[in-house]
Amino acid sequence: MKPVPVVMPTAKDSILKYTNLKHRMVAPYIIYADTEAIIEPMEEQHGSSTVRTARHVPCSIRYAAIRSNGEVRGEFDDCSENAIHNFFDSLKELEGSIQEDLADIKPIRMTAELELEFQNAVNCWICDEVLGEDRVRDHDHLTGDYRGAAHYQCNIQLSIYPDRQIIPVVFHNRKGYDAHHLIAHIGMTEVEEVEYEDSNQPFESSLTGEGISDADYAHAQNVWQVSSLCLLY
Repeated sequence: MKPVPVVMPTAKDSILKYTNLKHRMVAPYIIYADTEAIIEPMEEQHGSSTVRTARHVPCSIRYAAIRSNGEVRGEFDDCSENAIHNFFDSLKELEGSIQEDLADIKPIRMTAELELEFQNAVNCWICDEVLGEDRVRDHDHLTGDYRGAAHYQCNIQLSIYPDRQIIPVVFHNRKGYDAHHLIAHIGMTEVEEVEYEDSNQPFESSLTGEGISDADYAHAQNVWQVSSLCLLY
């Protein structure tokens, strides 16, 4: 075993500092959403250790788009059988209106007191380092409110680009539940009917030149049917 050299940090690198300053800014918009579903009986499907007797069918979905200043700038509530589809259509429309709002930069509102505060500032409010000659007045582009004195480069990191701004959509229990309905809908909208031969020959390995066994192919068919899988293109 070769010895591993011990490399100690230099005085310059001995203190870790947060550098991803753009994430210090509150998201200009955030969308809160939730889905509801009804339990619909179905023909029993037997798995290896479970039996499916019902399916969850989405029956409603709702969201609210909240601006960083707390204003509600968009609401959606659909209880129809096409709720999930309409949800995605509504989000697309909302995206356009949010981009228009983000592009409408409000001029900074300064008072004599705020100007004095800016002139007397010692540290950048964003990175907390000492200010120099590159100080600028940082403000909220959505409201025009002055936020504090900042370095020019720190101020640039908080810039908003309407066509690239990520708008988080937060679901209650998305990973554990809502995502199943959303992904299922996306899959359904992308499915195309295709003709295929019910044979295990297409599963032949290009490495070994051998196909799978009849038992493995039968197991794959069972998983396909029990899980209600479909082809995506």
